[in-house]
Amino acid sequence: DEAAGYDLLRDFGVPAPEYRIAEDEAATLAGAEALGYPVVLKTAMPGIAHKSDVGGVVLDISEPAALAEKYCDMAKRLGPRVLVTPMLKIEGVEMVMGMVRDSNFGPIVMLGAGGVFVEIMKDVRAILPPFGPDVARREIEELWHPDVDYYEIFDESDEQLGAFYTDWFPRKEKRPGAWMNDFITGGPREGGFSPHLGAICGNFTPSDGDGPALLTHREVETIFHEFGHLLHHCTSRVEVSGRAGIHVAWDWVELPSQLMENWTWEREALDLFARHHENGDLLPEELFDRMVAARRYMGGWAQMRQLSLGTVDLALHNELAPKLRADAAGAPNEAVDENQGHEVMAFGESRFADFAVQPRFAELHGLTTFTHLFAGEYAAGYYSYLWSEVLDADAFTRFKQEGVFNRETGRSYVDSILSRGDSADPEDLFREFMGRDPDSGALLERNLGPLGA
Repeated sequence: DEAAGYDLLRDFGVPAPEYRIAEDEAATLAGAEALGYPVVLKTAMPGIAHKSDVGGVVLDISEPAALAEKYCDMAKRLGPRVLVTPMLKIEGVEMVMGMVRDSNFGPIVMLGAGGVFVEIMKDVRAILPPFGPDVARREIEELWHPDVDYYEIFDESDEQLGAFYTDWFPRKEKRPGAWMNDFITGGPREGGFSPHLGAICGNFTPSDGDGPALLTHREVETIFHEFGHLLHHCTSRVEVSGRAGIHVAWDWVELPSQLMENWTWEREALDLFARHHENGDLLPEELFDRMVAARRYMGGWAQMRQLSLGTVDLALHNELAPKLRADAAGAPNEAVDENQGHEVMAFGESRFADFAVQPRFAELHGLTTFTHLFAGEYAAGYYSYLWSEVLDADAFTRFKQEGVFNRETGRSYVDSILSRGDSADPEDLFREFMGRDPDSGALLERNLGPLGA
C-alpha cells in the first residue's frame, strides 16, 4: 500500500516526502511542468514515446528491463524528470529506487496510488536555473582524489557542451578558498562542437562521521557562484578560444557567477534543495526572513566601503601616479621614498574622508592593507566588484519579473550573454538581454531594502 511504499523510500535514504494530490494524469503532467520537471517517464503504456500536451517527453518504462537497458543512459542526461506510475506496486518502487540509487537519477517526482506526488532528492546538489543544460554524473577512473566527482553537461538537443570535475572538501595539500579552472576551451569546430572541460573547487565543511556534509548558506552561495563561472565556460559558442567563455573584460567576468548567487536567495529555488537533513522539512519561513534581514544588515556601510575602495584605487592610478612619476625624475631614491610615502598616505586619507562616517575612520590608513592595489588585474580595476554587482542585480530583475525558472528567459540569457564570451562589447550584450542600459536601482534595493522605505 501507499504507506509501505513511503517506508521503502525512507529505507533508501529518501527524506520524509512532500506530496501533492493530482486528480488525473493530465493534472499530473501539468503540475509537473509547472514545477519545472519537463521530462516524463511513464509506465503502464507500453511502446509510447511522445511529447505530452504540456511539453514533457513521455518515455515508456513499463518493463524494468526496458528501463535498465533502453532508457538508463538517456535518462541520465535528461535532468529532472517525473515518473508517472498509476499502478505502482511495492516491487515497482523498489525497482525504481534501485535505479535512482545506481544510475544517478534525480530529482524525481513520482505519481503513486491515489495520485500522490512524491518529491525525491537523491542528494543535495545545485539546482540548475532554466538555462537549458542538463548535468549528469559519470563514474570514471581518472580522478586525483576520492572526494572528486566528474560530470558532463548536455544541451537541449542532447549535444555534449562540456564536462567538469568537482573537488569540494579541504585537505592538507590543497590551496584555500574556492575557484573555477578552465582546463580545455572547446567550442564550434569544423565538423561539430568540441566539448569544454573545467573544474570547480572549494574547501567546504566536510561530513562529520557517517552523516552528510552540511553546508552553510554562504557555502551554498559559493557553489552557485563558481558554477556560474563554469556555465560561462562550458556554454560558450565562440570560435576563438582566447575570446571564449571566461576570457572577457574584468568587470564582465563576474556577472555570470554573481547572477547565479541570486537563486540561493529565492524561496522558490531554496525549496528544491534546502531541507532538514534528518526529517526533510523545508527551511522555516521565519528563518528565511531572518536570513534576508541579515543580508541587509550594515548594507549601507558595506556599500560605502566598496565605493571608497574603488574610487581611491582609480584616483591613485589616474591622478596621483602621474604626479609622483614627474616629481621623482632626477630626485634621490631615499628622499623620493620618504616624501612620496607621506604624500600617498595623505592623498588616500583625503579621498577616504568623502565616504567615512567620521574623519577618524579615514585616518586608519586603509591603503596599507589594500592589497588589491598591487594584485594583477585588480590594480585600477577594483571598481569591477561593485560594477558587476550592479549588472547582476539588474539582470536578475528580468528573471524576477518573468519567473525565476522561466525557460524562455533562461534561453535568452544563454543566447545573449552566457554563450557569447568576448565576441561583442559587454554593454551591447547587456542591452541585448535587458533591452536597455544598466540601472543601479536593483543593487541599492538588494543591499538597502526597498527604495524610499
